[in-house]
Formats: sequence, C-alpha cells, structure tokens
Amino acid sequence: MDRAEPTSSRTDRPRREPPTESGDDSRWWYWIAAYPVFSLLAVPLALLALVVFAPLGFVTAGQDPGFVGPVAVAVVALAVGAATVYALVGLVLTVMLPVALYLDAAELAESAAEWSPDPILYGLVGLLNFLAAPFVGLVVAVYYLYRRHQFVGVP
Repeated sequence: MDRAEPTSSRTDRPRREPPTESGDDSRWWYWIAAYPVFSLLAVPLALLALVVFAPLGFVTAGQDPGFVGPVAVAVVALAVGAATVYALVGLVLTVMLPVALYLDAAELAESAAEWSPDPILYGLVGLLNFLAAPFVGLVVAVYYLYRRHQFVGVP
C-alpha cells in the first residue's frame, strides 16, 4: 500500500522537510574533501610513473633510435591516457573548490550550527586557489573540513 506524501494547503506539491538544525544536511563538503585527497594522491602516482618509466628508459636506451617496441608504445599510451584523465579530474576539482566552499559555508551560515563561516571569504580564498596558488586550496580545504568537523560533526 502506497503512502501519500503530505501536501501543503496552497498546492498539491509535496512539502519539503525543514533543514536540520545542525547544518549537516549539506553535501557540498564532498567536493571540498575530494580536493586534498586528489592532491595527496599526486605524489604516489608520480612515484609510480617514475617506477614504470625508468626501467622502460633503460631497456630502450641501447636500442636503435628508430626502434620502439610495442610494449613501450602501449605503456606510454596508457600513461598518457591516465595522465589526461587525472588532469581533467584535477581541473574539475579546482573549478569546483571555490563553488563548494561558498555553497557549503552559505548553508552552514543559514543553519543553527555553532560555526557560521563567511561564504564570501571562503569562496574568494577558493578562487585564489584557482587563479594563483594551488597550495592555498589544499590548506584551506583541510582547515575548513577540520573546523566543520569540530562544530558540525560531519565529516
């Protein structure tokens, strides 16, 4: 038996649930958390690429310059494809960081959470990351998530 959703008196559309008091219903922090995770994965992935490509260079060093084996071509094609995907994900996360900081801070500012971050300030700092200093985004994202966890409990 289907249960009908409650409707408002003016329209026949279902009513929305009121926002939670703590502000933990925002999901924009997922984008913020993805940025430091992505940034920290860059080091092990660069080391992995070095481990894969260094032996390849030694193997082909003694070969005829015009000769490139099919394994070398496949490894290089795979690495270029993976690097392209990684770069595109990085671009999306870099663009989304200021947007997510602004929108998550705005939702927290409107909620009854103890912490009320300034959405414009966090959005501008995130934009600074996009324009000039990528390391700033890493520090701001980690700090924001730490403060959010202190007062909201999520993440």
